[in-house]
Amino acid sequence: MTAFLGGNTDRQEIVTLDWKTLKYTKQEERFEGKRWKSACAVARDSNGEPVVFVAGGLNTDSKGMEAWYPNRVMNDNCGS
Repeated sequence: MTAFLGGNTDRQEIVTLDWKTLKYTKQEERFEGKRWKSACAVARDSNGEPVVFVAGGLNTDSKGMEAWYPNRVMNDNCGS
């Protein structure tokens, strides 16, 4: 899976690409800050699950950092 975070037209958006099916999915979960032109990193939580941290952004209301747990969202979308 690849995630596209905070685009030009919707700066709070999260869109994922499933490489097996080549389908894009716009996630219901969104960032609170406008994360366009932000920095991100992938880490693991205490259970070994991936966490995406997104910090900053171009706008003044984008200060701080947010976390997104892609497996939790993806599992919800898959009905498990």
